[in-house]
Amino acid sequence: MNKKQVWLGRIARVLIPLLFSVAAILWVRSRLDFSQVWEVLKLIHWQGLVIHGLVFLAGLVLRALSFSVILGDDFSNVTSFHGMNAGYLLNNILPFRLGEFGRAGLLVSHASHQVTFLEVFAGIVTERTLDLLIGVLFFLAGLLMMEGSLVPMWIVWLALILLIAFVVLASLGAKHQEKVIAFLNRKAEKRKLAREKLVPWLDSLLKGFHVFLQPRKLALAGFLLAVSWFCAMLEVYLLQLELMPGAQWWWPFLVLTAGVFVNAIPSAPGGIGVYEAGVVATYTALGADPAAGLAIALVMHVYQMIIPSILGVIGVYALGENLGQFLSRARFVRREALALEEGEISAEELHAAGLKAAGLDASELSAMGVESKERNSG
Repeated sequence: MNKKQVWLGRIARVLIPLLFSVAAILWVRSRLDFSQVWEVLKLIHWQGLVIHGLVFLAGLVLRALSFSVILGDDFSNVTSFHGMNAGYLLNNILPFRLGEFGRAGLLVSHASHQVTFLEVFAGIVTERTLDLLIGVLFFLAGLLMMEGSLVPMWIVWLALILLIAFVVLASLGAKHQEKVIAFLNRKAEKRKLAREKLVPWLDSLLKGFHVFLQPRKLALAGFLLAVSWFCAMLEVYLLQLELMPGAQWWWPFLVLTAGVFVNAIPSAPGGIGVYEAGVVATYTALGADPAAGLAIALVMHVYQMIIPSILGVIGVYALGENLGQFLSRARFVRREALALEEGEISAEELHAAGLKAAGLDASELSAMGVESKERNSG
């Protein structure tokens, strides 16, 4: 891949998400009058805002506990909580979904035993997979209660099947890790990039997926995530009681999950625009007032942006880091991933520039599974 193609690809990664957000905002603007939204927002009492904040915080704590269960004894509950919110902070202020890379890069240097970056990243993937499974099940339950259809049912079933298939493949890969890696090493014998980078990366990922082979741990993590979902749905339900008379108790099953799924679309930092569009479109399909729907979406989104961001800043400093170092580390790790995708991962200049920007020392570098030019020459 030549440099022009690489730069065009990187520009597209910036412009396309922004265009999605702009299109979503324009769509919402064309569907309602913002003065009506303001009138709905004025119905909220400060006591309600405090309750919403407490319920939201309870959900965050439960998510952190679930993540800590997945990671195991290498990380304390407090460290997992700080790392999770630091990741949310990055997703809220920067494009490219840097939060997951930043969370993993931050946590590897705070483990009680040495772990690789990809082992931690596999834990994040496991958490996201369980999260999506639970969300799809809630969405499916909401569709079964709905008269008419929000989306074709086969799409939801297909998503559920694909998620289960991923869990099965990850479990089988972790169970037969040695055989899988030995097979890939034989196949990659004459391919330096695959042998030196792809196979070791996959080896670390599969090691991180060993949680799929521990049913009790997986069940506990899933239960905590499910309760965190209930907290989020309780928040939506309480907002409906205040702002949307006549709303059904089960509507949060659809509204919350639709907002989460639509938020996965590439967009501006924090999912600005697309999240609101997803919630408004769902409430509109349910026959609700779109102005009230947008008011609920805005309150929820503000909480999702502000509370984790504040806790993320606190978490970064509580772990002995600073924001500049944290941001550099996240960008560096993501740059490594993009270089792998674009076939440039073996370039020594990339490693040297990335290490200089991230300011990582030798122990952190080893934990992240990255090799510098100096260490290679030594």
